[in-house]
Amino acid sequence: MPDIRLSSGLVIPRSAISFTTSRSSGPGGQNVNKLDTKVDVLLDLSKLWWLTEAQRSLIEHSLRRRVDAQGRIRVSSQKHRSQWRNKQEALEMLAHLIERALEPERPRVATRPTRSAKTKRLERKRIDSQKKAGRRRPMSDDE
Repeated sequence: MPDIRLSSGLVIPRSAISFTTSRSSGPGGQNVNKLDTKVDVLLDLSKLWWLTEAQRSLIEHSLRRRVDAQGRIRVSSQKHRSQWRNKQEALEMLAHLIERALEPERPRVATRPTRSAKTKRLERKRIDSQKKAGRRRPMSDDE
């Protein structure tokens, strides 16, 4: 299996990837009980020599739910009945996740509320205030 080329020009070497297979869950009759079609792809981040420390920490942070204790990213696929197709899909998912993690985060552009949004907010506050005022105990003249 060849190396994975990312659209940014970076390459994930085949030596950094390992595969495990297991029986997939869900419907499928007898076939699902006999064949290991589910594929787990493990990417060892320590073998990606071209990653800078900043890129490595960016990937680990954005994919923190997929990174295990050994620093490997786990992606699994059991969508298809074929192990080969699940392997291809898992590799595509892995490449997509790495590319998304390395994209710089776009800065938020601050916006101001429109005049109609302000009016609606104030109107809603007025209605809520009247509703709550109706819940209060009425004031008597004795107090």
